[in-house]
Amino acid sequence: MRRGWFVLLALSLGLNAGLFYTTLATRSSDDLAPAPPPMVGPPVAVPGHPGPGMDPPGAPAVEQMIRGRHERMCRFLVLGDDQRRQTRTILDAALPRIVALREDVHEIRRLIHDAYRQPEIDAPHIRGLVERLTAAQARLDSLAAETMLQEVALLTPEQRVAYWRAMPFGLPPQPAGCGRHGLRHHKP
Repeated sequence: MRRGWFVLLALSLGLNAGLFYTTLATRSSDDLAPAPPPMVGPPVAVPGHPGPGMDPPGAPAVEQMIRGRHERMCRFLVLGDDQRRQTRTILDAALPRIVALREDVHEIRRLIHDAYRQPEIDAPHIRGLVERLTAAQARLDSLAAETMLQEVALLTPEQRVAYWRAMPFGLPPQPAGCGRHGLRHHKP
């Protein structure tokens, strides 16, 4: 009986040691490094701002933010000249529509904000504004997703992994061989 328990204990220790070794052996020092900076800038506090998302920072600021994201993306993914030109063309085509849709979303949010501040709440009016907001936000989200799909189509598989890792909506599990700080620089 004791021998059976001893064999079970030895087997359990062996499996745990193997799991521990496998876990440590497959992790590189890059896996323990902090996550990369996101490709979008941090939110900017505006003095006297009525609330989050109520007033747009203005078309020039939005364009600057989006172009800054593009430059960070180009550096982070180590894009070649052709990729830079092509992603810039995609951005230039989408940017006016993105700015216009963002302004629509912000204007509707302002209207909702103002409607809630009235002495009498007009529920049907607010519901209509919320429906308009939902539709405008869906159009903006769809345009952003389409723009990202066009960008991703120009990337190598390795660049795609780094691209999705840097997105602010979450980091999927990391495949072996790709560090958290973008692509590794290999000399041919």
